[in-house]
Amino acid sequence: MSPQRGSRRSISLLRVLFPRALLVAALSLMLLACFWPAESYAQERRPIVIIPVSGPINSAKADFLSYALERAESRGAKLAVITLNTPGGLLTSMKLMVESMLEAHVPTVVYVSPSGGGAISAGVFIAYAANRIFMAPGTNMGAAHPVSSSGRDIGGDMREKIENYAVSLLKSIAERRGRDVAWAELAVRESIAVTAQEASDLKLIDAMALDLETLLAKLEGETLTVGSTPVSLTELAEAPREVIPMTLRQEMVDILCNPNITILFGLGALVGIGLELMVPGMIVPGLFGAICLILSLIGGHSLPITAGGAVLLLMSAVLALIELFVPAFGAFGIASVICFVLGCIYFVDLGAIWGVQGFEVDFLLLLPTAATAMLLAFAAALFIFRPKNLVRKHGESLIGQGGEIIKAFSGSEGSSHAYGKIRCADLVLPAVFADSDRADLQVGARVEIVGLDTAQKHVVAVVDKSQ
Repeated sequence: MSPQRGSRRSISLLRVLFPRALLVAALSLMLLACFWPAESYAQERRPIVIIPVSGPINSAKADFLSYALERAESRGAKLAVITLNTPGGLLTSMKLMVESMLEAHVPTVVYVSPSGGGAISAGVFIAYAANRIFMAPGTNMGAAHPVSSSGRDIGGDMREKIENYAVSLLKSIAERRGRDVAWAELAVRESIAVTAQEASDLKLIDAMALDLETLLAKLEGETLTVGSTPVSLTELAEAPREVIPMTLRQEMVDILCNPNITILFGLGALVGIGLELMVPGMIVPGLFGAICLILSLIGGHSLPITAGGAVLLLMSAVLALIELFVPAFGAFGIASVICFVLGCIYFVDLGAIWGVQGFEVDFLLLLPTAATAMLLAFAAALFIFRPKNLVRKHGESLIGQGGEIIKAFSGSEGSSHAYGKIRCADLVLPAVFADSDRADLQVGARVEIVGLDTAQKHVVAVVDKSQ
């Protein structure tokens, strides 16, 4: 075998194996990302878990609190301290947070802090749902009257319905925790708010605490009821502290739930899809608009978080398939990778089948997985759309059409043909110029496709004599 022929065979083999090797690498990284152990905990000492809840109450905060309380239970925590500072938020998300706290299997304490912060509106419900309430000096609590999402008063019969519902909910929480029911009703109907000192004087809270150490010292030796089980709090000062932060998924959803961000995504969806409808075939605006539409639906709570992630993953698979068959300079492939990353962030979480029992997606592995997927899409596009494959795919339909020479060179010694490339119907194809010499071929000259060679690797073209 000649060295030249051996080299060509090696290159051909590489072209076949390279996309397959990339596919195996991508699948391996995805499996590692899904089943990589998140952490291994030492169970020697039961910790005190600190759960920071700050900012508007939304679906991300509700998801975070449920996740954090479940994690505290799995860690065998002595106590879960929720540091609360909120101006209020969504009624539905607040209700989910209250349910998580009332059904928690660990003692819960709400600490309204730092100074200058407060538990306003929906924050009152969350504070009342805890076993104990502490407030830092300079904080406040109250003003739980329901308003519309724009901050305006609700009018008509709907106002009375929502107000009565909010009153009954807060009163039921107060009765469950043994708190002042009369003040709870006033906080909703008349938007009463109190300072930390006033709340302490009125016995609305258990005590004021300058910091976490003071709070734990006041709780030492107390017995709290969790469900129907009494739990004694001892050796709190010596217990290790563990702060549970929001996951990347929850942080992203928290940002996207901002009404201003949601409006921007909605505007992006309107502009992108509108441009695609007005000028079909632009592709990029349509893809941008479709992704923005899904994100705006998640941010506007019209689409559940996990369902939005599933839609993004499905969209990623569809775009990847389209990239294999539609030449769009990688637009579909890039959009597929973006949807894949966003879909993993939204969909894959501890509640997923592959995320239980200490296993979760490691986002350090998600990034190389996405990069590998992008390389795979690029390699597959090069493999499928290389000129020889284009000849097999489109050659028969191009017979009889004209084109122009963009490159020409002589064949091997003794050959009666010349070779080169021609442009026909926006495709660049390898060509054999039958019974033609290189000297007779000029770049830009018109040719006619008359057939395919026996291996279907080249189109057979002849010079158009009528030009």
